[in-house]
Amino acid sequence: MIYGYPAAFRRRYGNEMAQIFADRCRDATQSHAIVGFLSLTTVDWLRSVARERMLLLEPATNVAPAYTWPTDGVPAFYLCGNDAPARKALIQGGVLSLLVFAALTFALTHWGNHRMMFSIGAARPFSGLLQVDGRSAFEPERTTKVKIGADPAELWNRFVASYFREIPVLLALDKNHDLVISAAEIAAAPSRLRLLDANGDGKLDAIECGLVLFRQPPPDAEWPKEAARQFMRFHPVLAALDTNHDGEISVDEISNSAAALKKLVRKKDGTLNADELVPYRR
Repeated sequence: MIYGYPAAFRRRYGNEMAQIFADRCRDATQSHAIVGFLSLTTVDWLRSVARERMLLLEPATNVAPAYTWPTDGVPAFYLCGNDAPARKALIQGGVLSLLVFAALTFALTHWGNHRMMFSIGAARPFSGLLQVDGRSAFEPERTTKVKIGADPAELWNRFVASYFREIPVLLALDKNHDLVISAAEIAAAPSRLRLLDANGDGKLDAIECGLVLFRQPPPDAEWPKEAARQFMRFHPVLAALDTNHDGEISVDEISNSAAALKKLVRKKDGTLNADELVPYRR
């Protein structure tokens, strides 16, 4: 979305826009208002991108006389500026028009979450066209039923697989990639977690656990520490491992990680599945 703005605007405000978006998105996710947040963000983005792109249009050059004839009644000639829009503006306008047309087409064909159906043909017979009888096209008694839609279980499994990839700790613990942390994988948790120690300090900070900061914080900034604590509390597996809730998994917490993970287990087989690891699903 940031790349929709002009290059100069991105260089000046890109980092601040990304940080504000991340903060508001996190707040909307925690308050379960993500749909309203995305709607308002999309409307604001379309309006602001159009405004900033229109400001790039170069104004027409003022008309100026090329030569002033000293005698009245003699025709004078003027040089007019090039009023044609810039090539960049034409390209941007064409791309924006295609996007608007695609959005309108999608909205018309999917209004109200139901695909709109159209009959192809004519009500009266014409040359080269098929005749359509409305009564036969919408017969009340149908012999065939077609159900179109994604399987909820398949969607859930795809979401869980994506969630495991976003959290390096889960990806490291799930050695066989079956989206279930077995009892043997829980027992091997200390050795698997030590593989994530990229800087070799013996502990795992929030960034090594999957936190992404959109900008480099200054040395004395406090918000990265608070962001790390909030990130570790939000994800159940990280909250269980970070027992003192300081935003990192220390050396002792890594050593006791197997016991910490067992506290999340609710089944008799001693395994952890997605229902126990995904936020808001426990």
